[in-house]
Amino acid sequence: MVSSDSVDAASIMSFADVACYSAKDMGRNQIHLYQDSDASMRHEEMKWVSRITNAAEENRLELF
Repeated sequence: MVSSDSVDAASIMSFADVACYSAKDMGRNQIHLYQDSDASMRHEEMKWVSRITNAAEENRLELF
């Protein structure tokens, strides 16, 4: 559902993407309606992806 608060199509697509990933995390055959808290959680997860990617590119990872 899209409210009149939605600014532009790019924001709406971003919200839909976040909702899809949230539904996927819940398991198969799930649906999820976007909530503002979803975006902050995904943003924090993506920070870790960026940190790990940078560490790998800079050879700062040591595997045991």
